[in-house]
Amino acid sequence: MPTRRDVLRILLLGSGALYVSTPLDSCNNRTPPKLERVGSDGRERVEHQFYDTAHRYIRDNSRDGLDWKDAKNHTADVVIVGAGPAGLAAAVALTKAGLSIAIVENEPIGGGAARRGRWGDTYYPLAAIYFVERNATIEELCAFAGIEPISTPHDAVIVKGQVFNNMWDDATIASLPIPPAEKVALRRFRDDLLARRERDTIPPYPLPDELTGDLASFDSTTAAKFIATYRSPFLRSLLDLYARSSMGDSLDRVNAYALLNFYASEITGPRYTFPGGIGGLSTAIVNKLGGCVHTDRTCIRIEGDTAPTVWALDRQGTLHRYRCRAAIVAVQKFMLPAIIPDLPQAQRAAMHSLRYSPFLTVHLGARENILPPAFDLWVPDGGPLFTDIINATATSGISNSSTVASVYAPRSARERTIMQSDDILASLARTIAARVTETVPTVAASAIEEVHVFGWGHALVVPSPGSHNGPAQRARQRLGNIIFANTDNDSAPAFESAVAHGVRAAETAIASLKQ
Repeated sequence: MPTRRDVLRILLLGSGALYVSTPLDSCNNRTPPKLERVGSDGRERVEHQFYDTAHRYIRDNSRDGLDWKDAKNHTADVVIVGAGPAGLAAAVALTKAGLSIAIVENEPIGGGAARRGRWGDTYYPLAAIYFVERNATIEELCAFAGIEPISTPHDAVIVKGQVFNNMWDDATIASLPIPPAEKVALRRFRDDLLARRERDTIPPYPLPDELTGDLASFDSTTAAKFIATYRSPFLRSLLDLYARSSMGDSLDRVNAYALLNFYASEITGPRYTFPGGIGGLSTAIVNKLGGCVHTDRTCIRIEGDTAPTVWALDRQGTLHRYRCRAAIVAVQKFMLPAIIPDLPQAQRAAMHSLRYSPFLTVHLGARENILPPAFDLWVPDGGPLFTDIINATATSGISNSSTVASVYAPRSARERTIMQSDDILASLARTIAARVTETVPTVAASAIEEVHVFGWGHALVVPSPGSHNGPAQRARQRLGNIIFANTDNDSAPAFESAVAHGVRAAETAIASLKQ
């Protein structure tokens, strides 16, 4: 790969360990090890997600220097904590109902994991990419934002150095350089999912309050055990990439419930996105909501469950007191036992039982096309470094004078600490970029002009075996007028679930305030 001095500029857009909770194997007080900077010309530009306040006041439970009596006061009918897809969906529903709202968001911009970057005239996704169901809720969000979804192309896979487009098509399966028995297994798996969709037996989201029968069995069964019945090493390797990229862990550590639900849509389609992934929608919604989105403020405490008080700290160290009639908490639940003192013990335990995986995305910017015409390119030879590559240019909605390959690189939970180190992220990004040029025949090292990396600490909740039948439901239980909304309401990282729970929370708040 060309030296950093020649053509590469590492742009670190994020550092991930937000809101660390000690029961998780995650960030701690250790200083992450340093590695040598990428390149030697000192041109790195480093930007981070902001986690200092969360670490100090939530993880470490420090209250030093806070003057609770001298806080700035705010009032609203409903305060929403978190401006990710769930929080934004709740905000739109409440705004349309005529209620006053305030959104408290830790980051400098809204969107949560639905954020985007830009290289030239191409937007690319920093995390959340697409959705599969144009239901009424999503259509209303699009109408509010004034933006139309874009249909995505088919996926492709690289096998033995060759790119195979539209990988679930019969002709493509027939052409794959794998044994005949493997091809039969691929077709059988595909057809089984199609049959399940036809019979309406795909496990549903949002999760029911209780799972019984086959649904309970799918939750308790690992995806690996389910896939083993097809006796296909190639199918297992392909779906393991998918599980790591889309669900945060390997087939051995996610349940069959989520795999069946998620992958049925991958095979049947269609799928939709926006310029820059879901970030295209969230950006438009935040712009439309305007001044009610209070960014750069970290929620550190929520008191009371009848008329909650939400406390937040801004970047200047000023404490803000939000008085409201109801609060919608649309952030990851593992941190909430440290924020909401009135949580019942069983609910605390359920929240702590949920698992979240770190990951990073590496974005290769070029002035020429460097990817095949697929939307998502799966790369088994990426090994532990990365799983798949999104062709951001395919749905950028602008021109293609610039192109971006967005590389998804899930990490293990024990690697979460590296998200706090600029140097390690930069070094890992360079290694991943080099590996992409070695494994993807269309990506020439000389074409890459920029490498951007974004590290995420806890954005991806893992659908662990057993998480769907009790833990997720207990964790999401309403606490008076404190209502919970996030993808981890289902313990599954789906955009559709996030917005569904956001709207449900808004409807619950509206009904409560009418009483």
